[in-house]
Amino acid sequence: MIKMRVEGETYQVIADFFKVCYATVAYHLDKEQRMKAIDRARKSIEKNGEKPKTEAKKKYNAEYYKDRYHNDPEFRRKVIRANSGFKFKED
Repeated sequence: MIKMRVEGETYQVIADFFKVCYATVAYHLDKEQRMKAIDRARKSIEKNGEKPKTEAKKKYNAEYYKDRYHNDPEFRRKVIRANSGFKFKED
């Protein structure tokens, strides 16, 4: 990405080349955009009263979802659907 930007390519051309969103390219190449995104995330967490997850909670979640994926066919179908570019929840 950096090399393409130095060569004068626009963010949109870079995004199309890597098949990612324009905002992803802006986030990685523009420090100001990255800081704004981080600031928005922090404000959202503060507003919603959420706390960062502890390592124990992350480990528990990983085990829980792994177990659920392997033992719940409907959940597994939804995960596969979501990973294929669709919404997790069907409308």
